[in-house]
Amino acid sequence: MDEEAAKAIEAAMRIVQQKAQAQPEGATPEPPVVAEAPGEEPAQEPQEAEQPASVEPEREAGVRTGGCGKRRWPGVAGLMACVISVTVLILLVALPLVRPAASVTIIPAQATVTVDAAIQVTGRALPTVTLSQAHTVQATGTGHQDAQAAHGGVTFYNGYTETQTIPAGTLLQSAGGVQMVTDAGAVVPPANPPTQGQATVPAHALETGPAGNIKAYSIYGACCRAYILVENTAAFTGGQQARTFQAVTQGDLDAATNGLKTSLMQSVNAAFEAQLQQGEASAPPDCAIRMASDHRAGEEGAQASVTVTATCAAQAYQAQEAQAQVMQSLTVAAGRQLGDGYVLIGDPRITVTGASANGTMLRLDVKAQATMAYRFGQGQLQAIRSRIAGMDKAEAAAWLARQRGVKAVSIEVSGGASLPQDVSAIRCILLYAE
Repeated sequence: MDEEAAKAIEAAMRIVQQKAQAQPEGATPEPPVVAEAPGEEPAQEPQEAEQPASVEPEREAGVRTGGCGKRRWPGVAGLMACVISVTVLILLVALPLVRPAASVTIIPAQATVTVDAAIQVTGRALPTVTLSQAHTVQATGTGHQDAQAAHGGVTFYNGYTETQTIPAGTLLQSAGGVQMVTDAGAVVPPANPPTQGQATVPAHALETGPAGNIKAYSIYGACCRAYILVENTAAFTGGQQARTFQAVTQGDLDAATNGLKTSLMQSVNAAFEAQLQQGEASAPPDCAIRMASDHRAGEEGAQASVTVTATCAAQAYQAQEAQAQVMQSLTVAAGRQLGDGYVLIGDPRITVTGASANGTMLRLDVKAQATMAYRFGQGQLQAIRSRIAGMDKAEAAAWLARQRGVKAVSIEVSGGASLPQDVSAIRCILLYAE
């Protein structure tokens, strides 16, 4: 018995119980109202014959009139007659509701189809967009520099009338006692009085460290040969102790550049989208990107400022035209991979991976993915209902699970363990999973 019939019976029994509880013991129940058909005369109640006086004591002894209809019954008998009448009425109403019925839920088979395709659509060139963005990144690297000797230059003067040569490695000393060594040989031309011949060569401090950073003219005086004078006309520099310092790394520059590219391309795409007309979409832009930084990788510094500039061109096309061609490619691929009977559910995911223009035509390279599900027609569902009518529930489920296009099945039967013979009492539900 299904839920509706059970509720009807329960409501009727509740009415009877309430009526029984409302009557005191021995009381005469109220006669029920009998509906009369339209146009008929009300039934005339027969006149009761006068009863002899001997009957009155029997009435007083407790026999009371009442009951269902016009006939008079003792109290308990009348109540039983009412119960029987209500029960018959319930059965007449409920029996049609409890006939066997079945609900068959089918989850159709699904599959994901992916295609890579090249399509041709009409294109429209959009105005070029040039945008720049800058970002300052903190340096995360560490550099090390060994101790350095000071470097500079020394000039030799020749007062002799013949050329003189001063070999490389000649040791010199400043007024403060710092020793210097020449890095190259000096060929000093002869003097042409009153002008002396002269030659300048590089030199470095013999010891590393800042002590070699001597001032100009700290070296001055005769040396090396007769008629030869030497002096440093400029200070020596670069002498320092070993040290570790903060430096910019290539990773710092790459991180700043990549972040700027991502942000910049979002701005570029937004700029092109603002130029689109109704129904148009923009192909991926073709961009020339330049990067500039105030520090190179490995250079000393606490931070680096990076600037990225993009100059981009793009094409617009009708989105509906492109989608129609992609849908056709997906349908062909589904038929090839899955066979007939599968249809698209939901919207396909389409990604344009490349674009190239040839005049007014635009070639789009696309990657599309869609979910396809097996489609059961009304004829197929009617054939399924006819085939499983009268089957045991487990047998029907096993048979359905073997059919093409069925991923899973669930059967609910009311009124028995087998499906009804009546095909119209079997309902098929298609449930497409997300």
